[in-house]
Amino acid sequence: MRGLSAGVIKLTARSRIKLLVNLLSRSISSMDRLSRESDRRFLQHFDFFLFDCDGVLWNGNTVLPHAVQTVDKLMHAQKKVLFVTNNCTRTRNDYCLKFARLGFPAIDSKFIFTAAATTSWFISRKFGPGASTFLVVGPKSLVEEMRLEGLEGITVDDQKNPSDWADIDRPSISGVVVGCDVNFNYYKLVLASSYLLDSSIDFVATNSETRHPTSSEHVIRLGTGALVAPLEVASGRKAFSVGKPSPTMFHHMRAEFPEMNSERCLMIGDNLTTDIKFGNDSGMKTLLVETGVHRDTDIPHVTRDCSPDFVGGSLCNLIENL
Repeated sequence: MRGLSAGVIKLTARSRIKLLVNLLSRSISSMDRLSRESDRRFLQHFDFFLFDCDGVLWNGNTVLPHAVQTVDKLMHAQKKVLFVTNNCTRTRNDYCLKFARLGFPAIDSKFIFTAAATTSWFISRKFGPGASTFLVVGPKSLVEEMRLEGLEGITVDDQKNPSDWADIDRPSISGVVVGCDVNFNYYKLVLASSYLLDSSIDFVATNSETRHPTSSEHVIRLGTGALVAPLEVASGRKAFSVGKPSPTMFHHMRAEFPEMNSERCLMIGDNLTTDIKFGNDSGMKTLLVETGVHRDTDIPHVTRDCSPDFVGGSLCNLIENL
């Protein structure tokens, strides 16, 4: 692994070996520890720590053990801590409030990158602010983030099913933008698919993630990807996905933090096919934590670009030595 000491290289090869460190719990008594000096060298290799949120820092409204302390210590160590989530159901300001409510140190919205914010950033760069109107099949938070970028998003939440489908009201738009819409219905599917028959209409998804972690292994919480799929089938088109693992989110971060060097970034996530692939494709080092979607036993079943550099329960012993 480039730039790390030989003692760490042994642990960072993509060999499916668990990294003997912790991130969100202190249950490490049965694990060997890296030496204190190795811990420091490991952390000194990184300037930016990128955290997924759901399944890494919290599950729903329950903060995971020692997540707060981990973020706090990294910030006090003058590390840049960014939060990168495919969840588009909250605005960045909503996330600031959630961080505060769960006891995290004060987080400025500029350090928060949501799929909704990056989608809005991407569209505004492509079309220019104020130039276009978009049909939004998604939450109000997505419409709000678009508004902050000078874009108009229209929704159809209150639209009644017409008696004659040929009479569907279709105002002029430049694109269809799909997010995690908990009120997704047949009418929205018909309307969005009808727009997409026109190849000049852009088709953008906030992300392709099909499910989000929950506190119950018996319940599936559908993600945006699960709603994009029927639109793709109905329209015969493929959506451009903005969120992880797309590099678009990394481009957004680089635009806000030009000094960001991917080789000095650690991406920490719970999902191999989104978080870990995103980090790998962006040239970062990656750490899978087993508090959300995937475990180390899932690694043999994914492609190499979805395999993490590190696997572990927590980084607490490293953080303690800052």
